[in-house]
Amino acid sequence: MIWTCPNCRQSLTATGPRQLSCATGHTFDRAKQGYVNLLLEQHKKSKTPGDDDLMLHARRRFLEAGYYERLVQTLSSQIPTAAVILDLGCGEGYYLAQLLKVHPQVQGFGVDIAKTGVRLAAAKYTQNIDFAVASTYRLPIKDNSVDVALSIFSPFGDQDVARVLKSGGQVIRVGPGPCHLQEIKTELYTHAKQHEAPEQSKWFKQNQLERVTWVSSIERDVLNNDLIPMTPLQYQGSIIGKERLIALESLDVTFDFYIQFLYLP
Repeated sequence: MIWTCPNCRQSLTATGPRQLSCATGHTFDRAKQGYVNLLLEQHKKSKTPGDDDLMLHARRRFLEAGYYERLVQTLSSQIPTAAVILDLGCGEGYYLAQLLKVHPQVQGFGVDIAKTGVRLAAAKYTQNIDFAVASTYRLPIKDNSVDVALSIFSPFGDQDVARVLKSGGQVIRVGPGPCHLQEIKTELYTHAKQHEAPEQSKWFKQNQLERVTWVSSIERDVLNNDLIPMTPLQYQGSIIGKERLIALESLDVTFDFYIQFLYLP
């Protein structure tokens, strides 16, 4: 177990069937789904931080339909056969679970500030994965305990991630490429901005930067009920543009990702 107490940062150990405790005496109960909440109230910026329920359920439907399988395959090829992987901003757990299907020897841990996402993840994915509600800027995780930190569209604190990584540990960071969802953005914005390549970090060195892109035909129901709602575009853009998208039978959509491979020197 790599969890630490968010109060005093001492190691947490199992002191009961569904209870974790530190030497100081702070205790945390596992929910019936199996996850543990390590996000203290004073560290929340809102009552329900993170992605909302609509976004999380839409993302689960879309991802489980296999639309991002090409991204998963690219990531799987870069994961060591036996490692401790930390999914930063794991959401409903899809990516971590898919990686462990390919690499069953891997031990996975996922954190997210959205309790609904962690609950969905823990309820479905139990094999070699442990989930916690926690901030990616205040990781309740032991120093030097993680081989690979994975971030897919999720911000995190570079210094804190560097702390939990083993020497030579790897960070795999996925973000949007210049043309990601460009056909949708063209309908929603007068001038849609393109995403730039990710910035360098003083805490990590970059091994390589890959770009993965493809185009898929997305049917109207999936487009308007799953793909758009799983992104911030659900709450952005013109109403007229959204009406045009609803009227389409289907849309060829570009999926474009930067994958940044970093390591801790």
